[in-house]
Amino acid sequence: NRSAPQAKGPRFKSYLDRLEGLVRNYPFKKFNVLRFSSDVTSFRGSLADNTKSNQDDAAKFIQDFTPKGGTSTLAALKRAFENRGVDTVVLFSDGSPSDAKPDAVKAWVQANHGGIVVNCVAIGNDRKLIAFLKELAQVTGGRFQGI
Repeated sequence: NRSAPQAKGPRFKSYLDRLEGLVRNYPFKKFNVLRFSSDVTSFRGSLADNTKSNQDDAAKFIQDFTPKGGTSTLAALKRAFENRGVDTVVLFSDGSPSDAKPDAVKAWVQANHGGIVVNCVAIGNDRKLIAFLKELAQVTGGRFQGI
């Protein structure tokens, strides 16, 4: 994908910094962070209290991310929805799903979100990704942003 950011370049670091800023500044009571590329890794096994210590640990978890391989969007959403008490997901992505077709991801989210709002952030300018993430956010009443 020519429009995807380089995983170790300065632009990618700026995206990680934005996610870290969200973790440090969003007024939530509990949170979790999932990293996904070919696989999905959770910061915590369940939602963590929004404490300074957890924010610091999550920031390190975010900054240590180096994506490899595909974009396991469906697997990441399934894992996010498994967090007991989750009501909002913010999905940062730089590539279209590689673990399922975009329509299958949207259909699964529509059938399973149960009121969970999915806000989507597109990294880069891939038109297919932007269209997919806009539609995914719309399915749950979420918002879309491109960066």
